[in-house]
Amino acid sequence: MATSKMKYVGVDGCSAGWFSVGLNDGEGFEVKVFEKFTELVKYYADACLILVDMPIGVPNDGAPSYRPCDDAARYILDKRKPSVFMVPSRRFLDKMKRETIWKHTQANLWSKNHLDGGISQQSFNIVQKTIQVDDIMTSNDVARSATVREIHPEICFWALNCRKEMEHKKDASGRKGTYERLKVLKHLCIEPNVENVYYAALGKYLRKHVDHDDILDALVAAVTAKLGCADPNYELRRLPGENPTDCCKPDPPEMVYAIKKEKADSPC
Repeated sequence: MATSKMKYVGVDGCSAGWFSVGLNDGEGFEVKVFEKFTELVKYYADACLILVDMPIGVPNDGAPSYRPCDDAARYILDKRKPSVFMVPSRRFLDKMKRETIWKHTQANLWSKNHLDGGISQQSFNIVQKTIQVDDIMTSNDVARSATVREIHPEICFWALNCRKEMEHKKDASGRKGTYERLKVLKHLCIEPNVENVYYAALGKYLRKHVDHDDILDALVAAVTAKLGCADPNYELRRLPGENPTDCCKPDPPEMVYAIKKEKADSPC
């Protein structure tokens, strides 16, 4: 597989696998779907930064729990707090690798009996993709060197919206959440036009494979990567902690986001 020329990449899990938005320093962009996370990392091997909405760095043992970065995200968010899920431990992931046909009821019972706590349906739904990311991050030198880092889309939107969380849920019915999020991204005046990227993805993939939420989450991750790495008015920061972080020295578990520098002209 040839490698991409896109430098700033946002990724979200989707029904078809992994949906990505790639941006470069001009108006160029691409939207793609990968079956496996390993394929995505290989394709974007030359990218400056890949931001993915999936846990990177899991607890070694015990029941599913909130990591320090999860606690920090939940503290910031109000209405969107339930979007921050507990993260399964490595012991649970290892068990799931051996018994991938489990249903949630079976996994929850095993977790209660062996880890002193159950696992929610939401956390269970991302287990297989968490395993894919964890396998890469514990074995791939390129990924560990900070090319791949974790984000939470609600924190990214919060930071780009003058530290205000989104008012509406991202849904396909009322669409208020979609319009609200596109409005925030459009006001950043980056290239390419974010609406072009969004509608290109809508036209390319069926909703049963890539949903509205998947596109918006990957899009804000890509915009975050571009602003944090290429725009002198922005900087990448991390949760937990508000201090700017070095892109080349990841400290998982963490969530990164882009925010306008205090000295830059900003309405925030």
